[in-house]
Amino acid sequence: MIYFTCNSGGNAGQGQVFAYKPNNNDPNSGTITLIVESPAEDILNFPDNITVAPFGDLFLCEDGSNTEFVIGVTPEGDLYRFAANAINGSEFAGACFSPDGHTMFVNIQDPGITCAIWGPWSRNRA
Repeated sequence: MIYFTCNSGGNAGQGQVFAYKPNNNDPNSGTITLIVESPAEDILNFPDNITVAPFGDLFLCEDGSNTEFVIGVTPEGDLYRFAANAINGSEFAGACFSPDGHTMFVNIQDPGITCAIWGPWSRNRA
């Protein structure tokens, strides 16, 4: 699967997340599925960076207005707030996991800092 965002897509104009699944039998075809669409700014606000967590959820970095969040998306399409920028109104960017899957790195664009978040990523949110 390849995941991608349309940061201002959807009926509310606040963002969508899609998955592209290639067709292994025909390299010229595949399937695009809408994973989630923001219903309102206070739910998901212009997601423009995406990564997959070791336990299967997606993490989206918002590039909207007001407080910026890293938003989690479950395989069922449920959204949850994972992290908030408590420093300023700058966006999160470039979320990714270390090769061993133990550390999530995410940047706050201004002032240009990188946060390292450790967790028991091998188990689910519960």
